[in-house]
Amino acid sequence: MSSSPSASLGLIGNALVGYQLARTHRRQLLAVLLPVLAVALLVLFLLDVSLGRDQTVIINGAPVVHGDERLSVVRTALVVVFWLVGLVAAVLVATGAARGHAVRPGAAIWAAVKRLPVFAVALCAVAAGTILVLRMVVGLATGMPGLIMVFGVFAVAAVLAARLLIGLLARQFGGFVWAVTTGRVAGTAGAFVLGGLVVPAGLAWMFDAPLGNGLLHPVVTRVIGAVLVTALVAAQAGVLTHTYLLRRDELGEWGQTAVDPSAVDAGLAELSGDPVRRPWAAAAATVLALLTPAAVAAVNPFRAPTVRSNGDAPGGAVAVVWPTGKHPVIAATFGARFCDDDACERYVSQDHGPGVMDDYGAAAISADGTAVVKAVLTGGLDNGGPFVDFARCTRDGCQEAWVPVRASAKETFGWPELAVAVAPDQSIWFGLALASENEKPGEANFAITLIRCPDAPCAKPERHRAGTVERLPGDAVTGPRSSLSIGSDGRPILAVRTGLTANLVTCDPVTCANPRASSTFTGQGDTRWAAPTSLTGPAVTFAPGQLRIGERTLPLESGEIFPTSAAVTAAGAQVYVTAAEATPPPGPHVTISTSAGPAEPEYWQQVLWRCDQERCSRQTLDYRDTVSGRDVLAVADDGRVLIVGDDRILLVSAPRP
Repeated sequence: MSSSPSASLGLIGNALVGYQLARTHRRQLLAVLLPVLAVALLVLFLLDVSLGRDQTVIINGAPVVHGDERLSVVRTALVVVFWLVGLVAAVLVATGAARGHAVRPGAAIWAAVKRLPVFAVALCAVAAGTILVLRMVVGLATGMPGLIMVFGVFAVAAVLAARLLIGLLARQFGGFVWAVTTGRVAGTAGAFVLGGLVVPAGLAWMFDAPLGNGLLHPVVTRVIGAVLVTALVAAQAGVLTHTYLLRRDELGEWGQTAVDPSAVDAGLAELSGDPVRRPWAAAAATVLALLTPAAVAAVNPFRAPTVRSNGDAPGGAVAVVWPTGKHPVIAATFGARFCDDDACERYVSQDHGPGVMDDYGAAAISADGTAVVKAVLTGGLDNGGPFVDFARCTRDGCQEAWVPVRASAKETFGWPELAVAVAPDQSIWFGLALASENEKPGEANFAITLIRCPDAPCAKPERHRAGTVERLPGDAVTGPRSSLSIGSDGRPILAVRTGLTANLVTCDPVTCANPRASSTFTGQGDTRWAAPTSLTGPAVTFAPGQLRIGERTLPLESGEIFPTSAAVTAAGAQVYVTAAEATPPPGPHVTISTSAGPAEPEYWQQVLWRCDQERCSRQTLDYRDTVSGRDVLAVADDGRVLIVGDDRILLVSAPRP
């Protein structure tokens, strides 16, 4: 028995009625949508495996393919194809259910496949026209006017595409393409745009952060995504079906001749069969398709690198150490974190002591990971300052103390560069480099002082004058200028950057007798660097496109880098570099600058480079919508790498032989 066509309820009303229609006939819609979804998931996964095997990374048990533009285009095309097949088949089933026909899912899918070329050509024409107009808009307008024009172009394209969809559905039963929407664009095509595109897009934006924060297992995320996609296409089919079946006497002269109801029933009868039961087979196939990537990741037949991502990052990480045979230890702006597993998902946190940031203060971690020291300069001339305000934190707590920089008020007041380190005997060393007031080239210098605290209270600081080193006035050094390290024999080495070099100052262990100095080439001062750990060792610096080890330069493939995200460290003969690199968002997109300058990157990929003395290998890890703060990294003895950022912690597997 066929139902009577319903009256138009306008833009919002028709969208809501379409939702209700999809809910009423959900069993029939699931029976046709789940097989399409299962095939789509498997085909897309096989495409990733075949074209992007070498760019695959397994993140939290799920394979992620960092493909090139070719893979992105093919994926987008396949997604559109499967969406069209599923949508058209779902509309046939929903129309049949509304007219009293039990359309067979297989027949509906086959009918949709046969009609796919017509729908695809129509939508491709709309897409091509949209791209052409967008190129003109982007070239003519920038800023907010350009953004408004882009939204207008998308709105017009969406309405035009919706009219084509509704009209082509009518044509299947002998109607006229534009007749169903003529004179009623808002209540037909507009209802589909609102209910099938705008509302889902708004919901996706609202729930993007809760679903994309990495707290859910990838399999759970895939299941939720599959449910939402199925609900989306079902809702779109419901809205299209309702607008297609609106009463013809309300659609004007053209609408009355759009589709003959008897022709509709005759066409649906050819596709009908026994009533649809619960689609258990289709559901099982969908579950299999959802679990296949996880199963492949567990077996890892391609020996892809693995990454564990932990969203519980300390925020403002300034240093990290991975002691031999132990778990990592992290120093952060407002605390210290002693990890109880390698990914730092379980830890003991201590939040005490001065706040340390990239260009303010210094932090150090003992080689055995038992102590974290953070230090800043405070005080002033009127109270005997400056002072080194420092805190030594262990798993049991933190102890804070203050050490005067000057031995007496007779010494010159100034704000030196500060570095800190923890010796093997757990004593704390501070390296101070005070710039001279003389700015004349050749005469400007840094006065070097090394302070040793035998214990945390530092009641009796041991001050050692280590002479002066040359300084280049007005150099362009950015970021931390000085670095202090303590060798396994207890010997301190202070490195101070100036111009294109780093001055190195060392002395004997404990007593700091026999101070001596040397220098090493570092290159431009705006690069990230790892200081030498011996007087004869090279400095390592990183800039986009190159890595410099002493005076040797290695090419390093990279794009635009977020400045503060770069981190570099040396581990034996290997050098490790990580940074957030700008990359186009996946899939089709339009970028509009809201200012007079070029648009700022809004999508980033974390990249890890492993370098020896001859070459660097590149590995893309995960993607990030936003980047802020500084990244730090540490390397385990077995080659695994821990990257700590403001928003997550990454544990990267060692390279496979």
